[in-house]
Amino acid sequence: MEPIEALHTAARRYCTERHDDYLREYCKLTAVGGERMTFRSGRWEYSEQAWDLFPRYRILEAIRSDVEHYVPSDFASLPQVREMLEEAGETAQIDSTPFTHPTAVAAVAEERRRFVEFVRSADVAELSRQPPLPLRRVLGEAEHASLYEAFVRRWGKWYGGCCDREWPPEEVVTLHVEAMESPGAYEDLRRVLADHGIGRVVELREWGDGCECDLDGAGFTYTGAEGFWTSVDMGWMVQASHESSITFGGAWLVAAMRSHLPRFERYLYRGWDLAAYE
Repeated sequence: MEPIEALHTAARRYCTERHDDYLREYCKLTAVGGERMTFRSGRWEYSEQAWDLFPRYRILEAIRSDVEHYVPSDFASLPQVREMLEEAGETAQIDSTPFTHPTAVAAVAEERRRFVEFVRSADVAELSRQPPLPLRRVLGEAEHASLYEAFVRRWGKWYGGCCDREWPPEEVVTLHVEAMESPGAYEDLRRVLADHGIGRVVELREWGDGCECDLDGAGFTYTGAEGFWTSVDMGWMVQASHESSITFGGAWLVAAMRSHLPRFERYLYRGWDLAAYE
């Protein structure tokens, strides 16, 4: 791996791994009710432990987003990519109201400092031996908006498993996401797309980052923001909604997923409540 790619990849991996570590710790804390303090009045506040954890994964998420707005080919030299990474660590902003709690402010500052120190002290020769990561390039706002407009022109405006236009069932089908609980369903979806010559995917989101990514990096799941997946030519689509729905668009994709999902017909969409499918 060339030095520029090695440092850029290491920064992405650093943010991802530390983000996931802190998120796991926060999930453990919430599992035992330790994320909040409740007072006699019924009012509650986040605990000191919570304030020390979740701002850390939020700022690492923000830093990674700034880093992934670029790909290694955007840089002409190692000092140039190092400068961008340091700036991301120092200036990336969490996409919400800034934290003001002293513990949270200190946690964010510490994660910024640790990331910048990692970037400045990274042994690029050692990092060149690390395994590569799948491509993930965060889309700029204008690019995201333009691609979403193209998606709507081709596939209509989707929200909650519903669309503003009618489609023949061989062209577009919506299922309850429970259909994807069959073993290997998402791997089958990726395999179907790969067999159709698709190796790179555009992921658009209701809010937050959209990205261009390798097929292996596409999750095809709802994350709190509705998701839309397609290619630049808009020849197919997958849409995942907050109403527990997943939609496949494109006759060849619908036919392939019908053959791969054993519970396809059972979970033809009738709303989010699983009781409707018994």
